Amino acid sequence: MRGVPAWHRQHSGQHPSTVLALRANPPSPTRGEGKERARAITATVATSGRRRSRELSKSQAAERRPGSGVPGV
Repeated sequence: MRGVPAWHRQHSGQHPSTVLALRANPPSPTRGEGKERARAITATVATSGRRRSRELSKSQAAERRPGSGVPGV
């Protein structure tokens, strides 16, 4: 890069953000990064698990009811 001031020249390892991106640096819980996302994911998993168990209980209860079989038999 001829004619460019020294502070404009690209050197390997010049930008720490690039290095972090290449390492796929995850959020640090010790610095308080990523807590909201972790809470949202946990809440979603817990809610979907409860919903699924409720749906299973309803379908199992319907199977156990007398007369809930095939009509006309």
